[in-house]
Amino acid sequence: DATIKKFGLGFCSAAGDAMCEAALIPVLKHYNGICHVYVDDKADLAMALSILDNAKTQRPGVCNAVESLLVHEKLYPLFMPMVRAWAKDKSVVLHEHSSAGEEEPSWDSEFLGLELNVGSVAGIDEAIEHINCHGSHHSDCIVTGEGEDAWVKIAGAMASGETLPPVIDGGIYADFAAQPMVYKEADA
Repeated sequence: DATIKKFGLGFCSAAGDAMCEAALIPVLKHYNGICHVYVDDKADLAMALSILDNAKTQRPGVCNAVESLLVHEKLYPLFMPMVRAWAKDKSVVLHEHSSAGEEEPSWDSEFLGLELNVGSVAGIDEAIEHINCHGSHHSDCIVTGEGEDAWVKIAGAMASGETLPPVIDGGIYADFAAQPMVYKEADA
């Protein structure tokens, strides 16, 4: 005898909290879905762009849509022209952290639309640190050609309590809802 209902962030406000406290049955809820895709320096760029496209444009208004793209600094100059062309084609507004003259993005924003924060990081450690600082640990993704290295980093972060595995509420990744997602070339 419980209800599990998908509500927007507005429901999870003070009014929503009061409603949950007054409920006669248990209510499960979560807040933001500030989700990230990190593209590692060993990632296949075509695969990374395909994952980004699915994560942002399939259903941009849901809580497990990507809101921030982090790209390894070595790949940033190679990958960003592809991302910019994709964004133009899909009408996605990019908020680039590293662009001169651009306002720094609000890394803590859940856009729920066709907007995306973009920035470069030195590697997976900095990406995980950024996600832990600005993400909601809802649905995050690492795209790499070195899956084992990524798993070691994630397992270590999870064991130390630094991060949690994502909860994914969409049908596409439902089979993997209890574990972090790491895409590597062999999975393509």
